[in-house]
Amino acid sequence: VPCLVLSFACVSAALVVVWRRHNRMQKALKSNLDAQARKLNLDAPFTRTIKMLKKLTEGKRVTKREAFNLSVELLSANDLMAPNLDEQLSYSKSPYNPETSRYLVNLFQLSPNSLWTAGPDEVTSWGSQVYSCFPHVNQANSAKSLQDITYLELLDDSLDTLASMHMGEDLQLNMLQTAPTDNSNALVHVGIFLFEKFNLINILKLVKSKLFRFLEKVQLGYSIGVPYHNVVHAADVTQRLAAILTNSGLYPDILSPVEMAAALVAAIIHDYGHPGRTNAFIIATNHPFAKQHNDQHVLENNSLCSCLELLSQSSSSFLENLPLRAWQATRAQIIHMVLATDMALHFPNVSTFSQKIGEIGAGVLGPEQKQIVLAMALKVADLGHCTLREPEHCAWVSRLQDEFFLQGDAERQLDLPISALCDRRKLRNGPASGENQIGFFDVVALPLLFAWVSKVPSCAPLLEQARQNYKYWKDDSLQEGGRHSVNMQTSSFTPLHSSNVPGTADLEN
Repeated sequence: VPCLVLSFACVSAALVVVWRRHNRMQKALKSNLDAQARKLNLDAPFTRTIKMLKKLTEGKRVTKREAFNLSVELLSANDLMAPNLDEQLSYSKSPYNPETSRYLVNLFQLSPNSLWTAGPDEVTSWGSQVYSCFPHVNQANSAKSLQDITYLELLDDSLDTLASMHMGEDLQLNMLQTAPTDNSNALVHVGIFLFEKFNLINILKLVKSKLFRFLEKVQLGYSIGVPYHNVVHAADVTQRLAAILTNSGLYPDILSPVEMAAALVAAIIHDYGHPGRTNAFIIATNHPFAKQHNDQHVLENNSLCSCLELLSQSSSSFLENLPLRAWQATRAQIIHMVLATDMALHFPNVSTFSQKIGEIGAGVLGPEQKQIVLAMALKVADLGHCTLREPEHCAWVSRLQDEFFLQGDAERQLDLPISALCDRRKLRNGPASGENQIGFFDVVALPLLFAWVSKVPSCAPLLEQARQNYKYWKDDSLQEGGRHSVNMQTSSFTPLHSSNVPGTADLEN
């Protein structure tokens, strides 16, 4: 009997080992097949044409089928500067789930084709209900009043602390630890510190008090109650952009002080007044922003229009001492950089950068090339949470999911089709789902970072950390239910203006 028991135990142990190995092999095989399936062609027709011409000039062979396929693609393309994702992510061909595919296709569209757009009569019938879907700026409840704080007092309080954190140098600085709430003075502190750090105030003869007031006004323009696109995000992007430009050697080796100042301003203002809703939602609801800017890059144009007006006001015109030509160039650079943050322009910007820019540091950049590089740098900084360590990255994804779900609540209240990844009632639907993150990394984050690092090798740590986060989400997608998606179905962010966001009360009951 003991021999039988021992034999049975040995056989059982062997079976367990075999089963575990089989399970690991199946997971590895599934991961490999998924990776093969996800090899989308993200080259724009224009980029593929340039590559083929380069191949011919190098004396390499181009087959008739390659030439024919490219000709067909050129003739059928809606946009020569962007890949045809509509076709590649169609439900019958997409390597992702339908919700992820719908999100990725809609992300790059200039107009909200997937949303029902209301007519004027219907908007009138909604009355104030439409506009109650937006968190509003409340200056009394926003950042604590800075009117009684002098410029020098602010410096005394923050300069040494921010310097010890390597602000403007650390590519992976955790801004959520520095400024955990969206009603902090983070943007004023970070802005003042960076202008001082790079000695821009002395070099450009900027008016300190007016710089302070400009930053204060911009900070008050970031809405309380927006989980992701708030003042903490603005401060985070600004510091990361500064770190990217210094780590890459762009500043001070290639960029001038006035160009560095313009880059910082662009980062500071890029999401000013963001209501926590997408351009598509604003256009679909005929919001005044959409009417004012003719449905074109609505949020980005609103940020620019508002903040350029602040720069013209006497109390906050801190760039007033710049010569006329320098100011005109600065204004053009700010506009170009902020507009580039609209994902509708993502592929044209990445394609232009890849084709027109050589390795940074290999030569002098002309004015046009500098604009292209700075726009790309701001894009990398704007999506920089993908390059943070796993805990910080997941914290930002959680905030983004909260914001998406709040938009979905508003769409449900208005009887609009609920946008992709915005329906909190669907399991594994939001950005915190591993499956959805894999799609975003595949199509957006990793190609963007690869394009940047291929020209700026000193920023390789950004790409390496993003790859680690990508692996994390792949592991998450293989686990039943995921590690995050279920726990995040209910928003963890409590907006201060929750009464302005319809569709939440019934979900809490």
